[in-house]
Amino acid sequence: MKAVLLAGREHAEVGAVGEQSLPRVAVALSRGGAEKRYEHTDPNEDVALAAEGSRGVLVAVADGHWGHRAAEVALVQLRDAHLEAWLDGAERSSESWYQEVLHALVSVNDAILASHTANENPRTTLALAFARTADDQLITASVGDSH
Repeated sequence: MKAVLLAGREHAEVGAVGEQSLPRVAVALSRGGAEKRYEHTDPNEDVALAAEGSRGVLVAVADGHWGHRAAEVALVQLRDAHLEAWLDGAERSSESWYQEVLHALVSVNDAILASHTANENPRTTLALAFARTADDQLITASVGDSH
């Protein structure tokens, strides 16, 4: 399994676009084309992840709230704890994928909670999709309040 991760804190210039690719999937990230007009902690609190394995490809995005930390922790946890099994592991039933993704979302939440100090309130939304092309399966999930 190979993965690329773009952290918004490394892409804070208005108008610039960061991008990385693998042979079968790519990801891009931008702070946007204009300054934020609302209160925020970091200039770019978003994170994007792309990954590929022998059985499929994945894209995921996290929209951080009150800083970049929760978004980064979410996608690093997803990458390090789950993606190898998701993209290289054995075929599963739809019900098994449902349970596996729920387990992953709980593990991401636990990692976020463990990462913050008493003075922080890290939150993120998360959306992911992966195609298990070898098995003709598409798995999607999202959690949070971003549109």
